[in-house]
Parts: sequence; C-alpha cells; structure tokens
Amino acid sequence: MISQDKAFLERLRILKDKSGMTTKQIADRCGIPESTVTRIFSGKTPNPTIISVMAITKAMGGTAADIFDDNAQVNTQLKVPQVVVSDMEQKN
Repeated sequence: MISQDKAFLERLRILKDKSGMTTKQIADRCGIPESTVTRIFSGKTPNPTIISVMAITKAMGGTAADIFDDNAQVNTQLKVPQVVVSDMEQKN
C-alpha cells in the first residue's frame, strides 16, 4: 500500500493519462498557470490547494471521487497504473 499523498498524486496522474490531455491543455481549460499544473503533477507542490486540485480534475473530466475516494486503491504493480475498486464497492 502506498501513502495517502502518493495515492492522491497517482490518481491525479491516472486521470491525466485517461484524459489524453497535455499539461498545457489542462492549464488552459482550468485557468491555472501551466507551471503550477506541472508542479502539482510532478509532486513539487507538496500541498496543493483543494481549489486547484478540483479545477484540474474537472478540466480533465473527473470528479472529486476520482481523486479523493478512500475506497479506491492504486495498483502500483502494473506498468500502466489503474485504480482498483474494493470488492465491496463492486457489489453496489
């Protein structure tokens, strides 16, 4: 299991990969400077604001659950990261 901070960042990166968007496209769409978006994705901004994270997430077509859902776990064993949903959530 990875730490919450790393899981959050990994989920953000997964959403970026799934969106197929570049950092510039995300920045343009959410109105946040590209340098800030780049620092967030690289982990150089250790505590980004929730407003920035949600703006970036929405720009990529995601929701808060995509990033902050405690029931989702990031599978780091795969070459291509993907979110693994717990068995309980799959039954619902």
